[in-house]
Amino acid sequence: MNAAATPKLLPCPFCGAAPKAEEFNDEEVHTFFVSCVNQDCPACSVLASGDTPEDAAELWNTRNGGAA
Repeated sequence: MNAAATPKLLPCPFCGAAPKAEEFNDEEVHTFFVSCVNQDCPACSVLASGDTPEDAAELWNTRNGGAA
């Protein structure tokens, strides 16, 4: 996913780290996802994915992480 097409992403609600947005595309699947880059985050393996960058960003930005 290129930076110009990436909607604004909020920090990880669990640890406060900046997320990364990526695009996955192969013969069968084309999706966009957002994940936390902090390897020590308890939710770093949780992805928000969608059919568009906007869908993935909306799912990421509305996650409820509790206290960071």
